[in-house]
Amino acid sequence: MLFKRMWKIQMAILLVYALGAVNAFALPTTQPRLRDRDVKIGLLTNSYLSNTRETISDEGTGNISLILGTRAVGNQGLFHFGIEAEALYGVRNAHYRYIDVGEAYAGLESKSWHVYVGRKRYEWSALDSHWGLGLYQPRFRWDYINTRENGLFGLFASFKSDLITITGFGAPIYVPEQGAPFDISGGSCKSSSPWFSCPASSISLFNQSTDIRFSLEVPPVKKLIQKQALGASVRVGKSRGFFARGSIAHKPMNQFHLSFEGNLDLSTLQIPAVIRPRVLFHTLYSLDVGFIDPKHNIVASALWERPVEDYPPTNWNIQRASNTFLSGITYKTKPFTNQLKDYRFEFSYFHRNGGNPSDKGPFISPGTNIFEPRFAFKNAMSAALFTPIVSSWADRFLFSTKFVYDSDNTGNILIADAYIKPISRTFLNFGIDILGSNSRDPVDFISRYQRNDRLRAGVSYVF
Repeated sequence: MLFKRMWKIQMAILLVYALGAVNAFALPTTQPRLRDRDVKIGLLTNSYLSNTRETISDEGTGNISLILGTRAVGNQGLFHFGIEAEALYGVRNAHYRYIDVGEAYAGLESKSWHVYVGRKRYEWSALDSHWGLGLYQPRFRWDYINTRENGLFGLFASFKSDLITITGFGAPIYVPEQGAPFDISGGSCKSSSPWFSCPASSISLFNQSTDIRFSLEVPPVKKLIQKQALGASVRVGKSRGFFARGSIAHKPMNQFHLSFEGNLDLSTLQIPAVIRPRVLFHTLYSLDVGFIDPKHNIVASALWERPVEDYPPTNWNIQRASNTFLSGITYKTKPFTNQLKDYRFEFSYFHRNGGNPSDKGPFISPGTNIFEPRFAFKNAMSAALFTPIVSSWADRFLFSTKFVYDSDNTGNILIADAYIKPISRTFLNFGIDILGSNSRDPVDFISRYQRNDRLRAGVSYVF
């Protein structure tokens, strides 16, 4: 009876930890990107609307952060370079900080070929990029509602003609994607983000409080990053008109997979819980077929993932991956003319077959999951609008909104942003995020984070 009760206790504890640390659905950003050779400095704040939600601020209203970003793209003859990076520092909470390098590359480029080394962003699959799946390329997931797709790190080569573009890459090391911050030290878990929920530090066991001592066992950095990757993509078709693209890659998954082991220590009456990240490989195949012209863009996509199973010790409780088929279609259009010519609409549908297998281990009941599923959605639809209201405002005002509906979990997400330029090179932005779900499943992405409804505001200056 003690053994049976202990695994249930451990599952409840570690479930909360795993949910914030692995691959969850996240929406690509709707924010305008910096232009080439821009530097941005600004202040941002979040105000969470739920009084019961623990936030990153001691006042419970959000955090004020200083942000510095840059984008620089240039060339000298055949030599080309580019960098896109952003850093954030919490003014009221110094632990709320990050540095994100989305691209940093240099190489040689001519009209028909290029060779680059570093971190560079490509579109390998329209479905992967539009839905922010993080399969081909890693994402920056500091904030699960406003994520960014980053480039892979390695060597890239491409040949281009009027009708065909061939791109290949090879990576000697593994660079995982960034997620919400947390820290485990002294047996305790701490987080400065509302997008990561630390487990409780104690539980009631036999009518008395029992401490939980967390530890994170990470392999040596050299062993962790020495993971090679290869991939290639072939696109047939001109820049406008009908096109088709096929891509393939064999690489480490951009997200860590988790495992754990833990038992009650009768000598100390404490529960040590050892968390271990794992790096799994997978092979990806994708196909895009579509049509592009100045006003319309439609792409139908298919993506197959074939994970390579690893074989950890049998006493580990592990998160698994399985064969997955993803499909969808995305339509983008600017249907109007004259004063409404800058209106842009986007509609997309996403469907998943397979994936999300049950977890495995001595403390796991058959057919159950204690870790967050890798894919949060099975049938999802999205609609988005980007507009300056009237074209004469295009240089001064931008409004964007996106709505996502998940039919399997009966949940939805609404994101709306307004960007105003009152004077030259100064920008104000206001935004709101609303999440709602009829599901009460703790591993459902929208249900878990629906208390993170919030208002956002900021001011920035671009040099």
